[in-house]
Amino acid sequence: MRPYLLIAIAMNRPFICFLALLLFLTTSLMAQDVLYSKTGHTLNCEIIKIDQDTIHLIARGQETVAPLQKLNSFLYKGKLFDLQSASVQEIMMELEVYKKSSQVDNPLKTAMRQYPAFWVNRNRQIIPAERIEFKDPLIGRNKLYIDGNRLDSDEVLFYGEYNQVYANESLIGSRAQHRYLELVKVGKINIFEKEVADYAHSAPTMGPNGQMMGGGTMYMGRRKVKYFNQGLGPIQPVKSINLLSVMEDDPEALGHLKKYRSNNTLTILINTLGAGVMLASFLSDTGASSNGGTPSQGESVDVKIPAGVIIGAGMIGLGWTFQIGNSKNIDRAVDTYNAGY
Repeated sequence: MRPYLLIAIAMNRPFICFLALLLFLTTSLMAQDVLYSKTGHTLNCEIIKIDQDTIHLIARGQETVAPLQKLNSFLYKGKLFDLQSASVQEIMMELEVYKKSSQVDNPLKTAMRQYPAFWVNRNRQIIPAERIEFKDPLIGRNKLYIDGNRLDSDEVLFYGEYNQVYANESLIGSRAQHRYLELVKVGKINIFEKEVADYAHSAPTMGPNGQMMGGGTMYMGRRKVKYFNQGLGPIQPVKSINLLSVMEDDPEALGHLKKYRSNNTLTILINTLGAGVMLASFLSDTGASSNGGTPSQGESVDVKIPAGVIIGAGMIGLGWTFQIGNSKNIDRAVDTYNAGY
């Protein structure tokens, strides 16, 4: 039985048992692929890679492999592959043909090879240039000059010079004048970045004499936000849901995305369960304290943290620790998809 079910039963909390059961059922149903063995057994899993003789997969939270010779068939991305009616080579050829058919040349990469500088207009035409100058004055708006001519912000969707390419922030809905995202990876999908400032907002609190205290905004530093596109197409945030439809022709890259989504869902459920444990324990302890009466004057009071609060906080900490490295699965998916391009 799963550990969190044991914890819930041991604490004799029906509400916690319900949350634990919800977590168990959700994690059990997250797998989308199925293996059908020659012995009649089935295995729900997530296929991340298919070789000539093995399937690499994630099952029950562990990465493992399954020999193709022990399978009758397998369900992958909603399609059934029957190893009894088709050979492994035929299946691999089908996957490879589909993968190659989706590959197209990247116009930004081609322009970087052909021209010392270039820009892309609103009609998505690539126009060669000799010199591009970007000015970011301390006062006033940014300005962009191409071969000595100043262009309006909405006229330039992309521009490149010295193997550096930039995309207009208007492509992500920004109305800022001459603000551009920097291209950091080029391939079947391009990755752009921009730096944004992070601020923490706090609400004012009531002081000891009834006056309002604190509150406001605090600068927390800067972080990089990633976007992607294909060719000269629209730009979207780098999120797993946006990448899924793009990478559906690459099983290995798709495997990293599935792993990210599974880990992300698991983190949310663990944190929700942890919060439920803390709340249930706090309410239970509050009820017990109210029934215990008020300590007499001079009597010492021992403040004890309920065990459920400690367990719940530990579960939340575990969930976020588990999530820290999860974003690397997005990077792995992008690198895998762009590999060999």
